[in-house]
Amino acid sequence: MDNRFSRVVVALDIRHRHDGVMSWSRVCRAAVVVATALAFAPNAAASEAFVPLSLRYRACDHTQLGYLGGRGAASVHALMSWDAATVSADVEIAVGKPDTVYQLRLIQVPRPAVGTCNPGDPATVAGTLRTDGNGTGAASVQGTRSPGATGFWVWVDGPRDVSGVPEFYTSDYVTRFG
Repeated sequence: MDNRFSRVVVALDIRHRHDGVMSWSRVCRAAVVVATALAFAPNAAASEAFVPLSLRYRACDHTQLGYLGGRGAASVHALMSWDAATVSADVEIAVGKPDTVYQLRLIQVPRPAVGTCNPGDPATVAGTLRTDGNGTGAASVQGTRSPGATGFWVWVDGPRDVSGVPEFYTSDYVTRFG
């Protein structure tokens, strides 16, 4: 028997009773140990992350700029995914403005703070998301992973209200390639 396995068996006191049936408490202890080991095992192949978006105005390098009076009450999040060749974001909005088109931008970093990250710019992928009558919507943006990129984030632009104040949401943090 492998030494590591026998140490786990001894540590958990996993032994068969004389009739060959393990007690229920020992089975539960073993299940908890296995589940914990799987949950906290390092995953070198991690390729996705859940990211909330907040009402913060940012420069293209993701630094937060001084307070810009944006408006918005939507709940926005994204599932960020990547592999060696592509990056993508599945963006969902709840409690947004009904029947509204939002502009999406997936922005790869590093990049200069003074540069632009508009649709069509290098390392920027654009898309749109349309909400339904309840203000709920989802859309995906996907593009080619840029050489030298170390991570990426999402910017969502909504329409301006009647006073001209914009609605925008940005990733709370940059998703780093693992």
